[in-house]
Amino acid sequence: TYHTVLTEETKPAKATFTKVELVEWLVKKGVAPDIDGHTVSTSDGYVVLKKVELEEVCKQHKPALVLQAQVLARKFDCDVLSLPVAHPELNPIEIVWASVKGNAAKRNVNYSLTDAERLTIEGLGQIGVDEWSKYVRHCIKVENNYYDAADDIPFECTKN
Repeated sequence: TYHTVLTEETKPAKATFTKVELVEWLVKKGVAPDIDGHTVSTSDGYVVLKKVELEEVCKQHKPALVLQAQVLARKFDCDVLSLPVAHPELNPIEIVWASVKGNAAKRNVNYSLTDAERLTIEGLGQIGVDEWSKYVRHCIKVENNYYDAADDIPFECTKN
């Protein structure tokens, strides 16, 4: 989860926040909503609101999420590619790992942790450029199949 850590400025208010913490979050973010015809921007101004109302104001002013990894990558003129969760078929390392684990499990007839470690290290060492290339090509093929299937679905891609 280290790669999904948000920047401090873009962390949203948590559902577990107390009323005081919600007020602190709003003040820190400089949120100044109009409540009953008055602009509220200080802790004292928010006191009149119930917790559920504060939560709603926080939701309305939720910042766009920015990952620390994205900020770091931009410093080096790079982009971060985030693969969808639960789609290992789009990630070659997941396919390599599944192959290595499967082979190690088949060959670990003694069910020994020491053998499992040795077989895993051996398996990783046997993955060469050709095999990696094969897995990358497979992932690209699967990705293209998804794009082809989505051709009839209207959607808009935007650059972050």
